Amino acid sequence: MRKQFTNPAIFTLYGEPLLLVEGHMQWVFDETGKRYLDMFAGIVTVSCGHCHPKVVAAIEDQVETLQHATTIYLHPNMALLAKKLASKMPKGLDVTYFVNDGSEANDLAVTMARLYTGNTDVIALRNGYHGGSPSAIISVRPTRSRETMAGCALRTKSRPASVARAITTGDSRTST
Repeated sequence: MRKQFTNPAIFTLYGEPLLLVEGHMQWVFDETGKRYLDMFAGIVTVSCGHCHPKVVAAIEDQVETLQHATTIYLHPNMALLAKKLASKMPKGLDVTYFVNDGSEANDLAVTMARLYTGNTDVIALRNGYHGGSPSAIISVRPTRSRETMAGCALRTKSRPASVARAITTGDSRTST
């Protein structure tokens, strides 16, 4: 049914993927009730565990007040959160961009970097997951060095994780 009615770009990572039906804290459960420690949480999930009582209570409290309002209307919580985030950042980093998911965050980061630097190069971890948006998908294709998709031209440089570690740590001993 999934293959028939969902986007073909949605994939599983395993030959025999789990059918998860429930989650609680750090555990997920399959349809037979078997419990698994969820150490994957990172793609379209949050890092606070499944059904964490404090998160559930906060969501219930908010949903009882106002379930959703688009950003074309004002609501104090968005600005309050942005202010709180700014208070924890270095001086000059006081504007928050709220996005829907990691793909949007990556697209925004690439766009901002391109506008600031004038460069189109993107360094992406080989075989990494960078999202499902056009520019994120392009960034993980090592077979082509330049593609245009949805008006987004990128020259990608696919590198192994050791290069990314060298970039973030300043270790120049790693060859590319």
